Amino acid sequence: MRFRLRTILALVAALACCLAWLNIRAKRNRDQREAVQAIWRMGGGVAFAGGSGFEQPSGDLNWKFEFKSWLRDAIQGRNARKLILSDWGDFRASVSDDDIPQLVRVLKVMPELEEVRIRNTGITPEGVSRLRREVPGIHFSLWSTNPSVVTGEHKTPQALAGRWTVVEVQNQGVTAPSEIESEIEFTESQAILRLDVSIPEPTQVFDCFVLPGEDPLKLDLRSTTHTPGLKPQNLRCIYRVEGDDLWICLEGERARHRPIEFVSSLKNRNDLYRLSRKMPGS
Repeated sequence: MRFRLRTILALVAALACCLAWLNIRAKRNRDQREAVQAIWRMGGGVAFAGGSGFEQPSGDLNWKFEFKSWLRDAIQGRNARKLILSDWGDFRASVSDDDIPQLVRVLKVMPELEEVRIRNTGITPEGVSRLRREVPGIHFSLWSTNPSVVTGEHKTPQALAGRWTVVEVQNQGVTAPSEIESEIEFTESQAILRLDVSIPEPTQVFDCFVLPGEDPLKLDLRSTTHTPGLKPQNLRCIYRVEGDDLWICLEGERARHRPIEFVSSLKNRNDLYRLSRKMPGS
């Protein structure tokens, strides 16, 4: 009887140790997964141990994605080894020195991270020096800084305030057919996109950042919501208002620079939107 009781107590103690270990591992995986998603929302890429390259999200950051990520982390124990923050090629990172505090918080929960590559963003040599001081165990390589990248002021231009109906969309020079009414609503500091106005919930919400300069007027849109089927986006735009008409030209898929004119073509890969102001009560 006494031997059986000792055996049961030993098994309970062993089970408690296993559960404690699993809880620590689960928390570490959860913290790292949230950090990885933060990097993805900035437009960066993540290379995992044993992987073949930098990974980006498929655009489906919902509960299914969360479950698959948790399962893969639990089984494979994947750990982030390298990050890239770049506004070049397939990457559209929109970061600057103002994002350093958030980056530091993210990097500190990636225990096996070895290297961060930074290219053609708004992070300056001074910003990299700060990162090296804050997170000394990681190698930071700054390939280049884009001098035209400015964080901008977090607000919506006064001329854009209100609701606008999408009249026409050109994607790489081709006019896209539209069978449903879409709109963009500009609030004090955000742009709310509704691809179907009959559905009250927003399709995607962006923070607006006004950049200096007037020829043309510049605006950055950074997505704050994560809709299934839509990638988190950091979009560089130019805009023009003429009466109750609004033109927005934004960098399209794989475009490398902010648009400089209101033209959409296969060559520049930009998207051009023409919108009409909605009158109050309409």
